[in-house]
Amino acid sequence: MKIILIDNYDSFTFNLYQQIMRLGGDVDVKKYDEISVRDIDTYDAIVISPGPKKPSDYPICLEVIAKFYEKKPVLGVCLGHQSICEVFGAKTVRADKVMHGKTSTVHHSGERIFRGIKNPFRAARYHSLVTDRVPDEFDLTAWSFAPQNKLILRGDKIIMGVAHEKYPVYGVQFHPESFLTERADKIIRNFLNEIR
Repeated sequence: MKIILIDNYDSFTFNLYQQIMRLGGDVDVKKYDEISVRDIDTYDAIVISPGPKKPSDYPICLEVIAKFYEKKPVLGVCLGHQSICEVFGAKTVRADKVMHGKTSTVHHSGERIFRGIKNPFRAARYHSLVTDRVPDEFDLTAWSFAPQNKLILRGDKIIMGVAHEKYPVYGVQFHPESFLTERADKIIRNFLNEIR
């Protein structure tokens, strides 16, 4: 199975590439501004990398998700996660607390890409933006808790992962490619197992 990893000019992209390759994925890295939607046709699955700024600054990623989510498995990491959520109606907003190079305790549903992962686990976060709600057609699959007295999303839960109800489309706000994330390989392996 051939995977395209869309690089949004993020320093973590090649960590993600190496992780997928090490776990048996066959992946090509393409810069977001050097591809067209048509280029995606030859791939079996899509991974959208982290990146600076917000999803609207990467319209090709939004187009790719909208066109292929019913046809190809998609995994979005950080900015990629926010992009998936925006395509399905959520908004990307400024987080109450900037989380650059920090870890959080992440709780999860134990399903799909979180199958076999200890619950909770520590995950690396590198972001100042979050999605404002779980989008239509998606389930909340991972979350962390907001600092006390802060109103962030779904009450006190910060959205850390979503999965489409019907298709193999997943977003994670945290960085599974970071050495700071526990059981990171298992999350990526679960995604690869779902698409094989």
